Amino acid sequence: MTTLVSAVEFTALGLQDWRVIRSGVEANFGCGSFSEAGRFAAELAKLCDERDHHASIDLRYPDLVHVMSTTHFKNALTDRDVALARSISDLAQEGGYRSTPRDSMVVEIAIDAVDIAAVLPFWQAVLGYVPEHTKEGEPVDAIIDPEGLGPNIWFQQMEAPRDERNRIHLDVNVPEDIAEERIAAAVAAGGRLVSDAAARAFWVLADAEGNEACICTWQDRDD
Repeated sequence: MTTLVSAVEFTALGLQDWRVIRSGVEANFGCGSFSEAGRFAAELAKLCDERDHHASIDLRYPDLVHVMSTTHFKNALTDRDVALARSISDLAQEGGYRSTPRDSMVVEIAIDAVDIAAVLPFWQAVLGYVPEHTKEGEPVDAIIDPEGLGPNIWFQQMEAPRDERNRIHLDVNVPEDIAEERIAAAVAAGGRLVSDAAARAFWVLADAEGNEACICTWQDRDD
């Protein structure tokens, strides 16, 4: 039986290599060289096969292995992700690989729409995306790259057309322990804080011309 694990519960486990981002957990490991990172990625792939629970593994120059684990059929964190995260951290420790969990980030594009059902198929078709998994009976309000390479796109329900502001903004999902410094850096770079009413779930920022982005974390969310 697969058991759901909340972001609060996962964070309380003390798995320091990992950070909750959206419905998954992410970790980053510096391995010293590109070839060593390749060997570690191969070890992780074998481990995932053995556990029949497959994380997304990203090998990047010069020596980085980025790992994201979620339970796809639940579109959520579960005990399967906890067990896999523990095993991956154990392998990384054995190899002496450097963990940089605060480097994790997921960027999403949010599109305001009065009629989501009318506009979503266009974006799905033009991008070659597929619907994101939802709970049974819930409408689809997000689309994802089936290869996991492009940013997720979600549609925000509007009651009336929004003419006075931009209708597309970026959601930047970051580890909870870097949100404030990311906000401070954005303000120092000429931006402004539009609203912190929903903090710590998200803060709304804007550039000098009013284009918006939200800094988002898992904290203070209802789900």
